[in-house]
Amino acid sequence: MSEPFLEPILRWFRLRKVTSQIPHGARLLDVGCGRSARFLKTVESQISYGVGIDFKVVPLRTAKLETIQTHLDQQLPFADSSFDVVTMLAVLEHIEHEKSILSEIRRVLRQDGKLVLTVPSVWAQPVLALQC
Repeated sequence: MSEPFLEPILRWFRLRKVTSQIPHGARLLDVGCGRSARFLKTVESQISYGVGIDFKVVPLRTAKLETIQTHLDQQLPFADSSFDVVTMLAVLEHIEHEKSILSEIRRVLRQDGKLVLTVPSVWAQPVLALQC
């Protein structure tokens, strides 16, 4: 089944909005980065280091980016206070035990760090369901 007609447009707007929330030189963790870690690759030029985690991500390791295959119901494989920013873009609604992953995010996020989280709007669902 193909994705809803408006999904690529909404994704572009979401990425544009979220990208503006990432400080230059940040250490970034993208939780639920998806198969291709698209967001990490989008912000690569503005971060010092980025890690994407997802159970289906294709392994990647460059000087600035890394992906790790892991399930989000496990302890994250990072030390406390490892990241300046954690992103979780349209992922939370797919997780059964959201409290455990949010606790882990809190653990790996620096005290003055930022969590950037998006979830779909219930009002947008009828529009997203349109197929052209």
